[in-house]
Amino acid sequence: INTAIDRLDPNSSPRLECHLLLSRANQMYYQGLYDAGINDVNRSLALAQELHDSLLIATSFNMFGLLNDNLGNDAVTLPWFQLAERWLPQDTRCDYPVVKDYHIDGNIARCLLNMGQVDSAEFHYHRSRTRAAEIGNRRAMALANIGLARILLRRNRPEAAEILLDSASSQALRDGSRDVYVNALTVLAEVRMRRFGGAEGARILDEAIAFIRSDSTITPVSRRNFFKQASLLREALGQYEAAMA
Repeated sequence: INTAIDRLDPNSSPRLECHLLLSRANQMYYQGLYDAGINDVNRSLALAQELHDSLLIATSFNMFGLLNDNLGNDAVTLPWFQLAERWLPQDTRCDYPVVKDYHIDGNIARCLLNMGQVDSAEFHYHRSRTRAAEIGNRRAMALANIGLARILLRRNRPEAAEILLDSASSQALRDGSRDVYVNALTVLAEVRMRRFGGAEGARILDEAIAFIRSDSTITPVSRRNFFKQASLLREALGQYEAAMA
């Protein structure tokens, strides 16, 4: 991506430049590099607005949300995703990667759930899963199921949550979506802890840690998110030294 951007000249297509900047910003998001990613999205948004392209504007706003999501303030992050939702056109066909409605619904749902707005989060997770299923995006379906499992845990229904997590983790492994698999294991550890006690929850965490250490393709953001949640679970189990590791 860097090489392609460096080769752009004043006669290059602004639409191509916008897509390249968004692609690089997406990689910055997964690497946890906020400042560099924000610079690219600022440039992509300016280009999208000059082009009057609502799909690219929506994709830029969604990327602003993802990058801010890494900072951990859902009240700041949510409005970016809501802006993306408002700008998203009905027709999102494109030759390059762009945001889809199920992406935005899933992102909004995650923020709402973190903010304690469970019913609204559930609505958006269900809509994300339905829309993803319509076009066969199994990754987005798995992520929605993980979110719905978190809601079931909030409602003290760990058995039902585990059914969704089994589906999500199996699908993630089949598709090679290792970051989604790690995400599912994090929630599964809490489910097993609720159902079978701390030892079983700790076993799932150990399994997840071994998986992460064996796979260099799991992104820094996925690793960070896992270890953040794992430390909280270890603390709940009274494993204070492990929580600080």
